[in-house]
Amino acid sequence: MNMRQHEIIRLVNQHGKMSVSELSHLTGVSYVTIRNDLNYLSERGNLRRVHGSALALEGSHIKQRVRENFSAKEGIAASAAGFIEDGDSIYLDGCSINYLLLKHLTEKRQLTIVTASQDLVIGLKGTSHRVILVGGILQKGMDDVVGDLACLCINHLTFNKAFIGIKGWDKKRGFSESDSARCAVKNAVLAKGVATWFLGEARRFSQVHDFPLAATSVPGAVITDNALSPKYRELLAAQQIKLSIVHTPH
Repeated sequence: MNMRQHEIIRLVNQHGKMSVSELSHLTGVSYVTIRNDLNYLSERGNLRRVHGSALALEGSHIKQRVRENFSAKEGIAASAAGFIEDGDSIYLDGCSINYLLLKHLTEKRQLTIVTASQDLVIGLKGTSHRVILVGGILQKGMDDVVGDLACLCINHLTFNKAFIGIKGWDKKRGFSESDSARCAVKNAVLAKGVATWFLGEARRFSQVHDFPLAATSVPGAVITDNALSPKYRELLAAQQIKLSIVHTPH
């Protein structure tokens, strides 16, 4: 991936949506070049291509993201809830699966929930749980808090379980993230060394992004849906990564 394509991803993530003409003007290249870049980045899973424009994969409209591949996400969220016990202190990142997980937490008692996502905090209003919003810089085009202060806050907080959304995985690099700032926050969580569950639909395992998550050997598992191919099941098993498969209709 070249520097121009990195800049396109940054602009699309910042604004949520950018037209071909806007990207052409800001990067100083032709419409044809931008269209080729967008096709390439869409195939890599860095953004979503629509007619005449590009959309950020992750944005503040979490309810819209929830609707994409809803059945798989709902099944993964329900499975994740089974690993949370009354009295737990947990970290939830701002993925759409965790947004679906919130409704299952109404059945739990005396949870402490740490998050860097304003969307999740809003979704937790009215619950009896203790909610801690990490401080830091509000990322443009997102509703998540990022930056050095966010990582410092996480370093000084205590939780015994974490639930992290994944954007991609491959044999050599492991889990990867498309945004460097969000990756840094996730890595701060992983550095705590607590039991961690990685949440993502099967389609994530055909995507590779530029920012790797830190390697971890902490207990936990990958929770995904039954569309995961035998190839990736074997690769994960070979790396001794626990796998929890959710059976959902496709």
